[in-house]
Amino acid sequence: MLRRFIAMAMCVLFPFCAAVALAADARKAPPIPREIAATDRVNLTRAAIMISDGKFDLAGEALKSQLLPSSCGVYFSWGTVPAAQQAEYLSAAQSALDSWSRALGGLTSFKVAQAEADADVVVRFVSRITKVVDGEQKTLCIDPASASQPAAPLQMRRGARVDIAHSVPSQSKVHTAGSITHLVGQAIGGYLGLAQTAVPADLMGPDLHDGATVLLPTAGEVKLVKDLQRLRLQFLDLARKRVAAYTPRPIIKFDTAVVDAGDVWKGDNAHFSVVVRNTGDAPLEIVAKPSCGCTVANYDKVIPPGGMGKVEADMRTASFQGRTIKVIHITSNDLSAASADVRLSVNVKPILVITPAPTQTLALQSDGPTVQKFRITTDGPDPVTVSHVASSAPFADVKIEPDGPSAYNITLTVSQAAPMGRTNLAITAFSNSKREPQARITVLCDKGIVTTPVSLYFGAIGPQHQVPMTQIVTVSKRDGTFRVKSATCDDRNLEIRQEAVREGSQYRLVIIYRGGWPEGLVKRTIQIETDDPKQPTIAVMLQATVLPGGK
Repeated sequence: MLRRFIAMAMCVLFPFCAAVALAADARKAPPIPREIAATDRVNLTRAAIMISDGKFDLAGEALKSQLLPSSCGVYFSWGTVPAAQQAEYLSAAQSALDSWSRALGGLTSFKVAQAEADADVVVRFVSRITKVVDGEQKTLCIDPASASQPAAPLQMRRGARVDIAHSVPSQSKVHTAGSITHLVGQAIGGYLGLAQTAVPADLMGPDLHDGATVLLPTAGEVKLVKDLQRLRLQFLDLARKRVAAYTPRPIIKFDTAVVDAGDVWKGDNAHFSVVVRNTGDAPLEIVAKPSCGCTVANYDKVIPPGGMGKVEADMRTASFQGRTIKVIHITSNDLSAASADVRLSVNVKPILVITPAPTQTLALQSDGPTVQKFRITTDGPDPVTVSHVASSAPFADVKIEPDGPSAYNITLTVSQAAPMGRTNLAITAFSNSKREPQARITVLCDKGIVTTPVSLYFGAIGPQHQVPMTQIVTVSKRDGTFRVKSATCDDRNLEIRQEAVREGSQYRLVIIYRGGWPEGLVKRTIQIETDDPKQPTIAVMLQATVLPGGK
């Protein structure tokens, strides 16, 4: 009887004991350091999740591509560095390569590559680096985003492309040899997997532009590089042995992707609260950035497993009217949803309501003044009075007359002295409202032959842009007929093609840029000749900004 009881107990307990034993033997993936470069962190986390999900072959290929090679080639593109200074900069750069090779003790060594195709790291010297960082435009010594390889799960080999400024930010002098050693050393650190820091004593810290600039990697930085390589090898070993070591991961969830603040009076702030949840088993790290300066985001940067956080935003509405939608862009360490946009919606109700519309196109009379009527009605929780109006143009007169307790009639008179072509004028109405003390009416005055647009901007042309690039200018006239005789520009990099849309009233100019502009701001003038005696020539201004590496 006793033997039978023991046997039955073993049958009941064995599955439970086996499950406990298996749980005890379950392996967790090694932790990934927070202080490494973001791209390395992403790549390692992706590989760890692949291993956790049993995708061993895919993880192995990804990890092998991220291992440091025994020898690394570094190619230097001298860009804006004068030929007489290149030898000094090359010597300074070589010092940075040598210091890293010695510090790593054979883990990997760095040498100058003679061809870009043979290099693992490409360093480009440009005149200046200007970039928007946290909503502000800043001039940098080195582009931190370019100093590490793309965060891709599969790569043929580890690599980096780095931009270094020849000129010191906000100064007229160029970087010294010491600064170049520091910056090249920092570029190599980024390739090795280190993140930039704000610590002046770190090689990955800021360039101080003085004798205290750090020239050698610190012991802590060297240790982190070696630890990071060992970690890659540990993960690779798990993939090769097909051990599904578990990696905790965060999971981001939003209660809603659109938050509506309802109706808000113009001038008041619209408040939004976005709920962010972490349904995973690892801390969720988020960064929230507004799409423009009109929203200010405060948020919980780290949300614990199973926890909830909030992103709070306030939209300033003084510049908006009607249904307005802005976006909060949220990035996180949840690699299945690394970025997401939450839309903020609000209906901005004006205090000063303008009819027929706050923007009006007015075709001017050729043989006398042109008159246009507007009306302003006041709204809102408080009584509002409009005191006076003003015109921005000397050729335009504007008058206001009350029409009841909360309405005003505005009469705009544009004289024959208005210039030919398209001109803009503004009518400003002044009130005693604290929410909307001023309201503006924009009037586009068309007289004779008009070009649309009035001027051209090809934008910021960088290495990612393909040439040729094309812009269109329409030349038209509402009343009477005319003919475009020619359209020219004293620039061999531009081609201008002329087409008739409606012969005698509308023509199209196709402006083609085929490359060749120098780096910096470009200004050109397109001259249009017509058979109209009042407008025999029309000038269209053209501008572009050619970025380093652009064409």
